[in-house]
Amino acid sequence: MKKSYYIFCALLALLFVNIHIGYCQEVDSFTNNKSNRFSKKDSLPNDSVGLHSNADSSIKVSKKHKPSFERQLRVMVDVFNPLRTVINPNNYTFEINSDYNLWKDAFLVLEAGYGGGKINYDNLKYQSKNGFVRLGIEKSFFDPLYNDDRDMVTLGLRYGMAIGKRGAAEYTIPNPFGGVTTAQTSEKNFFTHWGEATMGLRFELLPGFYTGWQLRMKFNLSANAFAGQAAPNNIAGYGPGEKPTSFGFNYYFGYTIRWRQ
Repeated sequence: MKKSYYIFCALLALLFVNIHIGYCQEVDSFTNNKSNRFSKKDSLPNDSVGLHSNADSSIKVSKKHKPSFERQLRVMVDVFNPLRTVINPNNYTFEINSDYNLWKDAFLVLEAGYGGGKINYDNLKYQSKNGFVRLGIEKSFFDPLYNDDRDMVTLGLRYGMAIGKRGAAEYTIPNPFGGVTTAQTSEKNFFTHWGEATMGLRFELLPGFYTGWQLRMKFNLSANAFAGQAAPNNIAGYGPGEKPTSFGFNYYFGYTIRWRQ
């Protein structure tokens, strides 16, 4: 658990540094453009009062002008996990993904969903269900090929948490001298949390309509939550409850709302 925690913290620090560098570059670019506009004042002739006065007026107007910035809110629905349920009905997960650009290529991400799992072995039976949320950041590393190119290759980090219930577990133990012993454990409410490192692609199929996929490597930060107990076979949003690490995949379709400010 400690190793997973340290790895997640290191990835978080690296991504924050990269996003901070990108933000500083945008601020420097805006500052340089502003300085270039103001430097025109020094080159104006001083022998014409009228011209100088008009130049001052235009400069004052330019001081109030700021370049517009395109904001966007994107909402997408995962279609991979519902399709996977057809193949493996013992696990199910439904989730949505939303992101909002903090600036040009950095995004605040919120994800939420619910799901559960079922164990139905001959000697062990129980069910579980839970809801979950993830909050994180994402950065695009794809340079646009043209002005309206909004396709993205992203790297990101998430912090996820889930609250749910594992039902009573019924189990049987064969007796070597004949017969079986049947017993039951009580149900258990649980809370678990984890960190994620993500990589994904986003493609704009039509103006505003997106598709794309997401790969996830997950680090369980509460691996001992089910120590000595029957762990859920599927914690929706994370994966097998007893594993310290897990991998996930999503495929999305969604829509983006854009505006300038």
